[in-house]
Amino acid sequence: MKKQMCLGMMLFVLLLAACESKPSSGEATKSDNIKIKVMTVPEDIKPGEVSTLQAKVTMDGEKVNDTEKVEFTLWQEGSNEHQQRESKMQGKGIYSFQHTFEEKGIYNLSVRVTANGTHKKVQEKLEVGEVNAEEKEES
Repeated sequence: MKKQMCLGMMLFVLLLAACESKPSSGEATKSDNIKIKVMTVPEDIKPGEVSTLQAKVTMDGEKVNDTEKVEFTLWQEGSNEHQQRESKMQGKGIYSFQHTFEEKGIYNLSVRVTANGTHKKVQEKLEVGEVNAEEKEES
């Protein structure tokens, strides 16, 4: 009787482990397959000049030109005022928008991508103008 109970418990634990819904560490989730690289043109952003902010989107190494949505959110470090911007598809997996930064400083740029029912978000810090060491430390 004790053997049957022990065997039953082992079988139950085995079944429970087989039903685990989380992917194992060796398996990639869909959002891990989406890569977003943030770029700026020009590379050195200056206040008062038009800059192009870009996101290069790839999935499994292929450029993604048919996303459902690529949305940029931009805000200056320490500010609660956020600007949401829709992007324009440029081709070769690149999505962009143009912006003129009025003041020098550190800015945050968040990029959210929805592609093939999968969501991915990245956030980068941008330096506009000459930013001193104190400003960099605060960010």
